[in-house]
Amino acid sequence: WIFSAMAHRDVEPSTYSFGACISACEDSGKWEKAVLLCSIMAQSRTDCNEITTNAAISACEKAGAWNVALHMFSAALARNMEPNLITFNAMVSACEKSGKWERALHFLSIISQAMAEPNNITYNAA
Repeated sequence: WIFSAMAHRDVEPSTYSFGACISACEDSGKWEKAVLLCSIMAQSRTDCNEITTNAAISACEKAGAWNVALHMFSAALARNMEPNLITFNAMVSACEKSGKWERALHFLSIISQAMAEPNNITYNAA
Protein backbone atom coordinates (compact mmCIF):
# COMPACT_ATOMS: atom_id res chain seq x y z
CA TRP A 1 0.00 0.00 0.00
CA ILE A 2 1.48 3.32 -1.06
CA PHE A 3 0.70 5.20 2.13
CA SER A 4 2.55 2.75 4.35
CA ALA A 5 5.57 3.10 2.06
CA MET A 6 5.28 6.88 2.34
CA ALA A 7 5.06 6.70 6.14
CA HIS A 8 8.10 4.42 6.23
CA ARG A 9 10.04 7.17 4.44
CA ASP A 10 8.57 9.96 6.62
CA VAL A 11 6.63 11.41 3.69
CA GLU A 12 3.25 12.91 4.56
CA PRO A 13 0.40 12.10 2.16
CA SER A 14 -0.93 15.17 0.37
CA THR A 15 -4.09 16.03 -1.50
CA TYR A 16 -2.19 15.12 -4.68
CA SER A 17 -1.12 11.66 -3.51
CA PHE A 18 -4.63 10.92 -2.22
CA GLY A 19 -6.07 12.24 -5.48
CA ALA A 20 -3.83 10.00 -7.56
CA CYS A 21 -4.87 6.96 -5.53
CA ILE A 22 -8.57 7.86 -5.65
CA SER A 23 -8.36 8.33 -9.43
CA ALA A 24 -6.63 4.95 -9.75
CA CYS A 25 -9.45 3.40 -7.70
CA GLU A 26 -11.99 5.08 -9.97
CA ASP A 27 -10.26 3.76 -13.09
CA SER A 28 -10.01 0.23 -11.70
CA GLY A 29 -13.57 -0.01 -10.39
CA LYS A 30 -12.58 0.03 -6.71
CA TRP A 31 -15.22 2.51 -5.57
CA GLU A 32 -15.21 1.28 -1.96
CA LYS A 33 -11.49 2.05 -1.69
CA ALA A 34 -12.03 5.49 -3.25
CA VAL A 35 -14.63 6.25 -0.58
CA LEU A 36 -12.35 4.87 2.14
CA LEU A 37 -9.52 7.11 0.94
CA CYS A 38 -11.80 10.15 1.20
CA SER A 39 -12.62 9.13 4.75
CA ILE A 40 -8.92 8.74 5.57
CA MET A 41 -8.30 12.18 4.06
CA ALA A 42 -10.87 13.71 6.38
CA GLN A 43 -9.39 11.94 9.41
CA SER A 44 -5.88 13.08 8.53
CA ARG A 45 -7.08 16.65 7.95
CA THR A 46 -5.91 16.56 4.34
CA ASP A 47 -7.91 18.86 2.09
CA CYS A 48 -10.52 16.85 0.19
CA ASN A 49 -10.99 19.18 -2.77
CA GLU A 50 -13.33 19.05 -5.74
CA ILE A 51 -10.90 16.91 -7.77
CA THR A 52 -10.66 14.16 -5.17
CA THR A 53 -14.37 14.40 -4.36
CA ASN A 54 -15.36 14.26 -8.03
CA ALA A 55 -13.13 11.23 -8.61
CA ALA A 56 -14.72 9.40 -5.67
CA ILE A 57 -18.25 10.35 -6.78
CA SER A 58 -17.41 9.20 -10.31
CA ALA A 59 -16.13 5.89 -8.94
CA CYS A 60 -19.46 5.41 -7.15
CA GLU A 61 -21.33 6.43 -10.30
CA LYS A 62 -19.51 3.84 -12.40
CA ALA A 63 -20.37 1.14 -9.84
CA GLY A 64 -24.02 2.14 -9.60
CA ALA A 65 -23.63 3.16 -5.96
CA TRP A 66 -25.85 6.22 -6.29
CA ASN A 67 -26.66 6.36 -2.57
CA VAL A 68 -22.97 6.50 -1.65
CA ALA A 69 -22.41 9.15 -4.34
CA LEU A 70 -25.28 11.15 -2.83
CA HIS A 71 -23.73 10.84 0.63
CA MET A 72 -20.38 12.05 -0.73
CA PHE A 73 -22.11 14.96 -2.48
CA SER A 74 -23.86 15.93 0.77
CA ALA A 75 -20.60 15.65 2.72
CA ALA A 76 -18.87 17.89 0.16
CA LEU A 77 -21.59 20.52 0.59
CA ALA A 78 -21.18 20.27 4.37
CA ARG A 79 -17.46 21.04 3.87
CA ASN A 80 -18.50 24.11 1.84
CA MET A 81 -17.18 22.64 -1.40
CA GLU A 82 -18.71 24.29 -4.44
CA PRO A 83 -19.93 21.56 -6.78
CA ASN A 84 -18.90 22.08 -10.39
CA LEU A 85 -20.29 20.74 -13.64
CA ILE A 86 -18.22 17.54 -13.29
CA THR A 87 -19.76 16.97 -9.85
CA PHE A 88 -23.28 17.45 -11.16
CA ASN A 89 -22.65 15.31 -14.25
CA ALA A 90 -21.44 12.45 -12.05
CA MET A 91 -24.49 12.80 -9.81
CA VAL A 92 -26.93 12.88 -12.73
CA SER A 93 -25.25 9.82 -14.22
CA ALA A 94 -25.13 7.95 -10.89
CA CYS A 95 -28.84 8.48 -10.37
CA GLU A 96 -29.72 7.62 -13.97
CA LYS A 97 -27.69 4.40 -13.99
CA SER A 98 -29.44 3.27 -10.83
CA GLY A 99 -32.91 3.99 -12.20
CA LYS A 100 -33.37 7.00 -9.93
CA TRP A 101 -34.55 9.23 -12.77
CA GLU A 102 -36.43 11.65 -10.49
CA ARG A 103 -33.22 12.35 -8.56
CA ALA A 104 -31.32 12.67 -11.84
CA LEU A 105 -33.83 15.29 -12.99
CA HIS A 106 -33.49 17.05 -9.65
CA PHE A 107 -29.73 17.40 -10.13
CA LEU A 108 -30.28 18.46 -13.73
CA SER A 109 -32.66 21.19 -12.59
CA ILE A 110 -30.29 22.62 -10.00
CA ILE A 111 -27.23 22.77 -12.26
CA SER A 112 -28.18 26.03 -13.92
CA GLN A 113 -29.38 27.48 -10.61
CA ALA A 114 -26.10 26.58 -8.94
CA MET A 115 -23.47 27.59 -11.44
CA ALA A 116 -23.55 26.72 -15.10
CA GLU A 117 -25.46 25.55 -18.09
CA PRO A 118 -25.68 21.80 -18.49
CA ASN A 119 -23.55 20.43 -21.34
CA ASN A 120 -23.83 17.45 -23.70
CA ILE A 121 -22.41 15.11 -21.05
CA THR A 122 -25.12 16.22 -18.64
CA TYR A 123 -27.94 15.68 -21.11
CA ASN A 124 -26.53 12.33 -22.27
CA ALA A 125 -26.34 11.15 -18.66
CA ALA A 126 -29.97 12.11 -18.06
